[in-house]
Amino acid sequence: MQDEVKSDYALPVSMGSMQQGSGEALLAQGVNQDNLMWVKLDKERTINSCQRGKVKKIGKDDAMGNYVTIDHGKGIETKYNNLSEVTVGVGDEVNKGDIIGKVIPKVPNFETFYFEILYMGERQKVTDYLKV
Repeated sequence: MQDEVKSDYALPVSMGSMQQGSGEALLAQGVNQDNLMWVKLDKERTINSCQRGKVKKIGKDDAMGNYVTIDHGKGIETKYNNLSEVTVGVGDEVNKGDIIGKVIPKVPNFETFYFEILYMGERQKVTDYLKV
């Protein structure tokens, strides 16, 4: 699975300061941050599907905001969190690079986009699968 993702999957957003590990704001809300990647964005950015798949779920989490989960088959899912806008619907088929939403920072601050790769429902270490 790891080799397939490394060769076929792309980062969901370009630019910004990418980090992995713990963030105090999420820790304060009790969010398990193991293997969670986040990107600090200082201007509006589109968020793209990192691979072909089907939109499985759209929702809102108290700690991580609006999210989209995409099922890529073979037990692989990606989850895109803290979206300002969602531009897809449940059941939509998406291709690698398709826009699934936007992150729009609140002036004059930055906004943080959170990204997860899941295999069989378990969060994986993003840097093991994607070049960041």
